[in-house]
Amino acid sequence: MSKVNDLKQENEIKIRECLYDGQIWTKNDLAYKTSLSLATTTNILQEMLKSHEIEYVSDSKSTGGRKSKEYQLYKDYKHLLKIVLKKNKKSYEFIFEIID
Repeated sequence: MSKVNDLKQENEIKIRECLYDGQIWTKNDLAYKTSLSLATTTNILQEMLKSHEIEYVSDSKSTGGRKSKEYQLYKDYKHLLKIVLKKNKKSYEFIFEIID
């Protein structure tokens, strides 16, 4: 896998970790919490909306500017956890992979 794809996947994981707490998040809150740029956060959220992984909840209260959109994890979205046990010469290795 290329370094760009690895970085993209790591950024998606950062966003998911925030959303898994069950709270409602704005794009700005996610960008701040994950230390990702607003543009990166926007792109990831758009992909997650298209795949129905997250859902738009509402507009937040205005703080003087445009109202922020609020998002949360879509309640019916599922992940699968793949666990592989690999035996080496002297030890065992567990490999975990989350599958959308």
